[in-house]
Amino acid sequence: MEQLQKDRANLVLSTASYHLKLAYTALARITYLIDEPWHSTSTIYDQYCKIIAKNVKPLTYRRISELLTELENTGLTVSHTASKGRQGYGTQYKLTLSPEIVGNACFPDFWKKLEESKKQHELNIEYESSLDLLRPRSGSSFFKSTDRLVKSLRRQADDEWKDFVDID
Repeated sequence: MEQLQKDRANLVLSTASYHLKLAYTALARITYLIDEPWHSTSTIYDQYCKIIAKNVKPLTYRRISELLTELENTGLTVSHTASKGRQGYGTQYKLTLSPEIVGNACFPDFWKKLEESKKQHELNIEYESSLDLLRPRSGSSFFKSTDRLVKSLRRQADDEWKDFVDID
């Protein structure tokens, strides 16, 4: 079944436009990086703008919304409309395939770099967690200043990751 899904995705994406592949990859990217399945059109558009080549003019928000509808019509995504309270209603999209399949089908070199970045981030988190276990707890000023430094470095790493992922 999984092989059939890969083949169907490859068949659809082999004839897809550059921007359709980018929109699909943008949805896969944010799904892969933050491990949440549903994403709004605006989040996908922000990801699309982040990954588009610098020398290529991005499509409008409305056109990306139309491309996402095309992806839904092919069965590569599903959507639902959700209320955002005072901000009105918005459409959210979810992949029907794993993000890894999508990324490798659309832009394999880009996807490989993305996977490496996520693995490096996860290793950094594990390393910082292991340092917490080894650090002695004491009231001395040395340990307090060390704690402040570690917290500052962790906050900086978190901010860099958020910038990389491009979420608010």
